[in-house]
Amino acid sequence: MKRNYLKTLAIISFMVFGMTSAVAQATKIGYLNYESLIYDLPEFKSYNDSLEAYTVYLEKKMDQIKETYNEQYAKVERIKKEKNPNLELLELAMDNLQRTQQLYQIEMNRNQLKLQQKEQDFLEPLKKIVDDAVEAVAKEKGFTMVLDANTIVYKRDLDDIEDLVRTKLKVINKKESEKKRKEAIANAKENQLD
Repeated sequence: MKRNYLKTLAIISFMVFGMTSAVAQATKIGYLNYESLIYDLPEFKSYNDSLEAYTVYLEKKMDQIKETYNEQYAKVERIKKEKNPNLELLELAMDNLQRTQQLYQIEMNRNQLKLQQKEQDFLEPLKKIVDDAVEAVAKEKGFTMVLDANTIVYKRDLDDIEDLVRTKLKVINKKESEKKRKEAIANAKENQLD
């Protein structure tokens, strides 16, 4: 009885191991740097330029509120420095100053949300372009799954499909992209020091 049990257990173990091995072999996982692909799309430059222009527009709106605040602050200080300040006028000026400060905070929060929405609106079509290329390469090369390299702890170079996707997208290769990014970071650091 015990012998049949061990024999059955051995057969089941062998079958489970065989199925696990077959499943493992059927699963082919690739990886790439998704963000890097987005940045290297030709369309990204126009996206970035549009986002910068929108940011400048929002900053100008905020500058107008700052200017109003500074004028109101100066008015409060002038009233305070008078020999006999009109307390009603001072209270009114301080209320206006406080309202402008609240308006500034409200507008700042709104602008952050507007900027996030604009960024999302711009990025969606770019993500679709990359997603379509990734899907096409994965199907062509038999990958069952493609992960973002930034979320992986361990990876083998042979599972890196980024250059295949870059070829499909007709953008610079991974090595050139990394070089370009390093140069941009170095230039940014250099500009900060100036």
